[in-house]
Amino acid sequence: MEFHQEFNDVLQAIYFEKKLKGWTRAKKKALIDGDFDRLQILSECRNATHYKYGPEKGK
Repeated sequence: MEFHQEFNDVLQAIYFEKKLKGWTRAKKKALIDGDFDRLQILSECRNATHYKYGPEKGK
């Protein structure tokens, strides 16, 4: 599969390309494959201080 995105503004395209360059290989592959569920999982913050994983989670 292949990923294709159109932009109305060249600056939006440049911004998106720079953003993708910082992604992991796994995230890029999920995008190319159209596996948006996996992309969402890979994009979630796994930091211990994140609101999902912190001490406030149970409240």
